[in-house]
Amino acid sequence: MYKKPYFIFAIVLTAFLSFIITITSRAEEPPEPDHGLQSKYVGSATCARCHANTYASFSQTWHPNMLRRADDTNILGDFNSQDPDLVFTRDQVQWVLGGQYKQRYLTEVDGELFVLLSEWNVETQDWTAYVTGEWIPYEGQIWRNRPYGPYCAGCHTTGYDPASQTWVEPGVGCEACHGPGADHVASTGNRTKIINPARLDFQEQADVCAQCHSRGTDPSGDYPYPVGYHPGGPAKLNETFIPSTNPDDFWPDGTVKRHHMQFQDWQQGTHKDSVSCIFCHTSHSPGETDHQTRMVKNDRCLVCHQNQADLAEHIPFMASAVDKVNCTDCHMPQVSKFVPSDFQILSHTFRPPNPALSIAYGGQEQMPNACNICHADQSPEWAAAVLGQAIPEGQATRVPLPTPLPVSTQVVPVANISAEGGPPSLSQVSASGPNIWLWGLSIAALVGIFGYIVWRRLKVSLT
Repeated sequence: MYKKPYFIFAIVLTAFLSFIITITSRAEEPPEPDHGLQSKYVGSATCARCHANTYASFSQTWHPNMLRRADDTNILGDFNSQDPDLVFTRDQVQWVLGGQYKQRYLTEVDGELFVLLSEWNVETQDWTAYVTGEWIPYEGQIWRNRPYGPYCAGCHTTGYDPASQTWVEPGVGCEACHGPGADHVASTGNRTKIINPARLDFQEQADVCAQCHSRGTDPSGDYPYPVGYHPGGPAKLNETFIPSTNPDDFWPDGTVKRHHMQFQDWQQGTHKDSVSCIFCHTSHSPGETDHQTRMVKNDRCLVCHQNQADLAEHIPFMASAVDKVNCTDCHMPQVSKFVPSDFQILSHTFRPPNPALSIAYGGQEQMPNACNICHADQSPEWAAAVLGQAIPEGQATRVPLPTPLPVSTQVVPVANISAEGGPPSLSQVSASGPNIWLWGLSIAALVGIFGYIVWRRLKVSLT
């Protein structure tokens, strides 16, 4: 007869492996409905465990640094300034917002974040009063009549829930573009369990960027961002967002004049049918310009526009300066404002310069054109003559504003999201799908145990 210790060991190991198989077999059962979308987000730090190089490069871009806890390394504003537009102190600053063109500052009051009333202009290195919207007094000071969370955090954070006013991660993290990553992590990196925008169809790919680079509201009108949308989610962007048609947001020809509206500009040009955002812009690195773009100067444009490669022929009126001119100077003029002092955002319609439109709409101030942005000492009439454009007579009629994408009449409800975020729990991981390797090892171990027992019994009986 075989020895008792072997028998006890076999029983214990069999029981343990049976328990493991029982746990993993639950993954085959239909999962319970998920009422906590935030629990599906794991945070960029989790992504960095496997994608260290990509994350290191991505962390150097402005996206993940859009909203940060304030410290002396990321505050750009001069708080020793005597500028009268500076109306708060450094001690009040708890969060910093942005820093490429301007930087705003947030403070917490009774559990809610508010934007403080001065912003730092990075280009001019001075303070500007930040005064927009309605205002109410708050303990002797003036505060905006809207907290930061519901009105701004949907695009400045990752995994934001308007119902609880909480987010999983400050800044625009990996999952803002790739969708919640818990299933991807639980499946040990299964590529079908995560969204890769580069593999989406053309419109869905553009929607990933459009979710924040657009101005408008959700269908309820309560939030200025698409509530209920995330890449790979069941709700589409045109079901969760109504683009702005406010005349104040557009120039008379329909070009946008305010920031974070690049998608609405792009929709008006010919690129909307064939050139997506990521053809020109990098996702995981700072790129080669301040705008996170690929290939400097004209190289990217000439990938498609070979017929315009000879600039001396393409723009003969600038033949003496073609070595100083970029395609973007004429086809992407700075006509949108990010700071009150100047236009800094490039147009994304990619239209050719049209000084005749400036004349038709009442001048450069009412309808800017690329020629007179550079040649500010000249008139639109001069520019039109150089280009050989006919000078229009009379006042032009404003073009119709861009038609919003069709939006469902049913408001997508805000999910009942848990206020707690972070990596998935053991129960979430085990319920996310069967682990074929664990199954195989468990079965192999059981076969080996019973094979060993049979062999021992045969050996004993033969001896």
